[in-house]
Amino acid sequence: MDPRHHQHTATIAEVIRLLSTDARQPGVGARSNPGQQERALSRCSQLVRRLVMVGSSPHQHHADLDQALLLFMERSLHYNCVPQCCNASSIRLAQIYTKAQTLWFMGRHLPSLLTQLPALCMQDLLQPHSTIIAPAAAEALSRSSEGTTWHHHAVAAALTSHPRFYVRDFLLRAVARAAWDSPPSRLITAVQTSGRAGDPSVIRVWQRRALAALSPERSPAPSTHP
Repeated sequence: MDPRHHQHTATIAEVIRLLSTDARQPGVGARSNPGQQERALSRCSQLVRRLVMVGSSPHQHHADLDQALLLFMERSLHYNCVPQCCNASSIRLAQIYTKAQTLWFMGRHLPSLLTQLPALCMQDLLQPHSTIIAPAAAEALSRSSEGTTWHHHAVAAALTSHPRFYVRDFLLRAVARAAWDSPPSRLITAVQTSGRAGDPSVIRVWQRRALAALSPERSPAPSTHP
């Protein structure tokens, strides 16, 4: 066996072990054992960064990689820190950038994996005050038609509330590139009102394309099968 493949598999196994143990011990948190929690999450950030750097080769991918990445994305940031925290420690900042890097990787290499992220997780990733993770999540969705349709509630909410034009730009691209059988009315409204004063003209371009993709005339005819 290629020693690099063995090392890659060992890294995936350690991420799963660390995050699974953390999930099974909700009482072991920042207050009761901050040192242990901090070291575990810091180690996971390092390992996941290594995975997304070397994990793009098709022969290296397997289902355990999906599990490791999903576990990492679903875990909250240390000390309940949120992405907009201006006083984030270096460890929390490393987690933030690692989550953004993981989303970049998923969008390019594993776009269908976005459908396995819980709805509340995607909503948190796209929260209005996020300036690092939200753009990465929006860009990932712009590369995943399945992810966009699956998370249309979070997409609509972010189009309505996110102040950063580049986040809304990626989300409008996501909507424009997705296939819509029955476009949700809330999403249509969100796209129609997604523009803000001062936005660059590209926003209006993708807004028109997104509305065209959502229009009933563009939707496939209903299936006659039961």
